[in-house]
Amino acid sequence: DGRDFFEWRGIPYGKAPIGPLRFASPEMRTV
Repeated sequence: DGRDFFEWRGIPYGKAPIGPLRFASPEMRTV
């Protein structure tokens, strides 16, 4: 259908914003 698709693997995202992290600044995710 002519659409481009980009995928990035291995990019570390921050912790999910749940509980006390809901309105806090992003934190690094531990691997």
